[in-house]
Amino acid sequence: MIKKYLACCLVILFSVANVEASQCIYQDKDLTDSLLKLDDVISVASEKQVSHPTTEIPLKHVVIFQGGDVAIIEQKNCVIFNLSINMLLSEDTSEEVIVKRLSDMLQVTPVITKYFENTNFSHDINTNIKKGNFTLTQNDVFELNLTDEISGKNVETEMALEYSPNDSMYALYSRTISFYLGAGMHN
Repeated sequence: MIKKYLACCLVILFSVANVEASQCIYQDKDLTDSLLKLDDVISVASEKQVSHPTTEIPLKHVVIFQGGDVAIIEQKNCVIFNLSINMLLSEDTSEEVIVKRLSDMLQVTPVITKYFENTNFSHDINTNIKKGNFTLTQNDVFELNLTDEISGKNVETEMALEYSPNDSMYALYSRTISFYLGAGMHN
């Protein structure tokens, strides 16, 4: 009797999970071809991750730039858009190149196409970095809350950029930039 009850519960749980997964509003998009067309990109690899307890299944892309810089892009789209970009940067990569690469990668993502079509991310990110008296070469960590600074069209968003230097002489990369954008809440 208990085995039948447990089996029945499992069938119900899997049915609910399958219905929930099919109700995703936003889908991940394979960005490989678009990323390969960007300046200084020498390689792109993508990997769909194993299902999480939620319906959001991440899709990751690893981008390698000339000079060895690396960017890891993760999309976790379903009920809202979740986009994060982590950049591992060498000491000799200029601030101008970093912001351009970040902006270029953003432009190929579905969330930007849908809600930020006419946004100039290079300009907006540079403006906010300068407004906070920060640089992408400084020796201190900083975080920019861009939620109210860069707004999307008809959408609630959360957006942040975090800069972190790595001063270890054994580090492969001298600094890290993490960018997060969540969009589509309360549409």
